[in-house]
Amino acid sequence: PGGTAGAGLVFILGLPRSGTSLVEQILAAHPGVVAGGELPTLGELAQAAAGGQAPDAAGLAELGRRYLAALPAAPGPVVVTDKMPLNFRYHALIDAALPGARVVHCRRDLRDVAVSCFATDFIDPALAFATRLDWLGQYIRLYEDVMAAWPARGRLKLDYERLVNDPEPQVRRLLEFAGLPWDDACLDPAGNERRVDTLSRWQVRRPVYRDAGGGWRRSEDALAPLLAALAERDGSQP
Repeated sequence: PGGTAGAGLVFILGLPRSGTSLVEQILAAHPGVVAGGELPTLGELAQAAAGGQAPDAAGLAELGRRYLAALPAAPGPVVVTDKMPLNFRYHALIDAALPGARVVHCRRDLRDVAVSCFATDFIDPALAFATRLDWLGQYIRLYEDVMAAWPARGRLKLDYERLVNDPEPQVRRLLEFAGLPWDDACLDPAGNERRVDTLSRWQVRRPVYRDAGGGWRRSEDALAPLLAALAERDGSQP
């Protein structure tokens, strides 16, 4: 697909607890960025479209216009972010209705993601899969399948472990991908005082820290249902 609808828009997505809040906070430190946070708009439009016939080209264009009209007001030519993690479920809709948008795919060790999700008391019923380790493993396998099927066009994979262990090269990649010039403030996301309404609001107030990886090993014996569910997928990368 081609077109420019969605140009200047950056989706930040992946599994919950994979670093999406940190990535948005880094971008939000840039003066050329308006951070939208976790916007429900795309999911709401997708669910409404699912209730009828599959939209044709005109319907997709209208869906894209409705999404863009709901974005936060942004003065001048700036980048706007949407960091709803589960937007990965709508990859075909993003490509078809907003072909000019860029997508940052946040990746983290899946075992650490699972442990962090399981330990988090999510309110959103869409995250009910996080209440059982076997469900988490199955959901992660589905996520891996979806992301493997998504064409790489307009997409940047950002590894959480690389980002926290050696921030500057990854931040430079991120800004270049978003079409933004370098700004030193992006290396100090904790200094950004914007309001954060997600469960990661306390973490993003801390300097980037390197002790966030490998925590799953402290609970390895208790993770048998999760590891078994992940292992059911041949070639799965835990």
